[in-house]
Amino acid sequence: MVSKSEGLTAIHGSVLQEQVLSEAQAGRTELVIAMTPNVEVNTIVARTARNVFQIPEVHLLQAGSGLDDLALIRKHLKAEPCLRAL
Repeated sequence: MVSKSEGLTAIHGSVLQEQVLSEAQAGRTELVIAMTPNVEVNTIVARTARNVFQIPEVHLLQAGSGLDDLALIRKHLKAEPCLRAL
């Protein structure tokens, strides 16, 4: 497995299940990047990371979302917009 050869640990499971995040030691994590193509999944992941595991830095990478989707995400996360061109 590539992750082991790079010194990383990989956990197989759904990020929507808190027990999977616990197994992955999410409480010891400093950064989460949610980047699925699904706005709702990204929002749930980010909210769980912030509210359940108190992860201090949470980023959502969402391609192709409309402004309404982005506003909804910011509202749920109580976050400020940070738009950067890549």
